[in-house]
Amino acid sequence: MSIEYTLVENKLGTSEGTYRAVVQPKDTIMLDGVIDRMARRGSTLMREDAMANQEAFFDTVLQLLREGYNVVTPTANYSASIKGVFDGPDDSFDPARHKLEVRVNSGSGLRPVFDKAAVCKLEASTPIPNLTLFHDHESDTDNSVATSGGGGKIKGYRLKFDPADPTQGIFFVAPGDVETRVSRVLSIRPSELVFILPELPANTYRIEVRAAFGKQVRAGALTYKVTVA
Repeated sequence: MSIEYTLVENKLGTSEGTYRAVVQPKDTIMLDGVIDRMARRGSTLMREDAMANQEAFFDTVLQLLREGYNVVTPTANYSASIKGVFDGPDDSFDPARHKLEVRVNSGSGLRPVFDKAAVCKLEASTPIPNLTLFHDHESDTDNSVATSGGGGKIKGYRLKFDPADPTQGIFFVAPGDVETRVSRVLSIRPSELVFILPELPANTYRIEVRAAFGKQVRAGALTYKVTVA
């Protein structure tokens, strides 16, 4: 197993053309998952005992922090801090102006872990509109029939576009890349588009949504072709 990452353009950097790494976590493991992993490694502790020990450990750390101690562990170092501005040396803590917070830094046992960790570069994914369903209201069918001039709905992800930009929108594309843009869009949301289909000649069509991502307009198409009878 390795730590996976992708590269994205470093828009905050001072040098053009530089990129930064973004780690792509495989998942998020909660305490239950950590205990399960311990059990799979053949720990002599019963799962219930391990869970009770962990809960007792965390409760003790929290109690020590509330009492004003710093706590140092192999994986993390904990300490208290106070945020806010004090009006001179005679001012005192005021909950309305000041806030207690916990600082957490990596512990000495955690820092060497990544010295031996393997990394794996992944191909960066380019966001595009993702169409998962087209519903034709007139025929009450999904992903098969389109009724010219009737109502339609597209579901998916990253569907929102600027209707004032003629390069963006919903397009019905016939064979030979003959395309017709939808002009009557009733609702535009990232996960759903509701619209009136244009007058379309009988044919099969590919449905595309084109939207801007930064300065680029990208197209995503429905997997299924629809037929106008």
